Amino acid sequence: MSCHILDAVESNGQTVVGVLSRDHEPGMRIWHTMGHRSLEALATSRNIPVHKDISVNSETLLKIVSESEADLILSCFWSELFRDSILNATRLGAYNFHTAYLPRHRGSRPIPWAIIKGDSYCGITLHRMRPGVDDGEIVDQVKVNITPKDTAGSVYDKVTEAGKELAYRSIEAFSSGTLKPIAQEESLATYQLRGEPYGGQINYFWASEQADKVKRALTFPPFKAWRKSPQAISSKQNVRLIFQDLSSENRMKTVSFDDFGPEIQAINGGDSSLRKRLRERLPKISGGGAHLKLSHNLNRYYPLLESLRQGGYAYVSSLDVPTSDWSNGVISQPFRYENGLLEIPVHLRNPKVSDVGNAVEYMLRFAREIKAPVYLHILVEEETPAETAKELTACISEQIQIEGVQLVTYEDVCKEFDTDYENISA
Repeated sequence: MSCHILDAVESNGQTVVGVLSRDHEPGMRIWHTMGHRSLEALATSRNIPVHKDISVNSETLLKIVSESEADLILSCFWSELFRDSILNATRLGAYNFHTAYLPRHRGSRPIPWAIIKGDSYCGITLHRMRPGVDDGEIVDQVKVNITPKDTAGSVYDKVTEAGKELAYRSIEAFSSGTLKPIAQEESLATYQLRGEPYGGQINYFWASEQADKVKRALTFPPFKAWRKSPQAISSKQNVRLIFQDLSSENRMKTVSFDDFGPEIQAINGGDSSLRKRLRERLPKISGGGAHLKLSHNLNRYYPLLESLRQGGYAYVSSLDVPTSDWSNGVISQPFRYENGLLEIPVHLRNPKVSDVGNAVEYMLRFAREIKAPVYLHILVEEETPAETAKELTACISEQIQIEGVQLVTYEDVCKEFDTDYENISA
């Protein structure tokens, strides 16, 4: 796409004073093996200065842009959010080619998410860049249809072809001064988090239609495709009991976020100051997890989900499963949020000793019914009297003597859910 943009600018008679390239990065090599042109090689062949290993927000790039007297910055497939200093560094501003039909699917992986959400179309949009996430005024866009058999790979090809048309058309509009940017309709906006949808994993309890959408959304040869969850891979029909008592060495930290109120549910992912405050609030951790005290479901807390994942959290527990809900036929099990963060729901919090045996028996029956292992999470909080915690620990010790009950740690659960990809790209 970047090469199409370069072609469009030069064919219009404009001068490209420099390109900022990621072609040297290891993750870009796979695109070249797929036959994609290299922006760095194309620019070099045309004697255009190439800059790399430079942040878009650095003083170095600001100096380059200023000295080049550039009128316009065009961006696609860049990994940084542009700050005000670079956004305002040129006469006409900075614009981005985003592979979505904005305002739907701002943020990460817009093509896979369009398939997952069951959209009948997606597209590519050229928009003015603002400090937010893909929320600037729309210059122009092209719509692309999605069929029930499309994959991320096939939609990407269609979107790239549409992007070529968009590049030539929009460069002509810049050149002739006929641009008429329009504000995005915020009520129609959706946003997706960084990372592979659901960590690239198919939830064992999804309906077949939902699983099919995610499979197609993650099929993009030669990249690795979707993978199965542990329940789908294992032949065991047992209970994996996760028990956290007062003496557990791997206790999850308890973190409360309710005082942030509704602001952390912002649809656009939250502003930069909010994300910074969230990062400062999170206890430092690497690969561990936390029990989150929240008054709402974590699923829509986009800024918090992003902050947790970027802060090194591999798993969290924020979802309580009331015993009354067990009769619905599907007991909530560990699952991945949209950005891949693993949730380990709590089934029993500070239970009575008599409740533990009943829960284990119920879960064993459930495992046999679904022909897969199930997870039972029992949490004993710090305010629990030590004597009660001791009784519960003794009860748990008895339960793990029962055939089919296995005691596991949070790290064990994470390891099970971090299985290798099942590559179906071929």
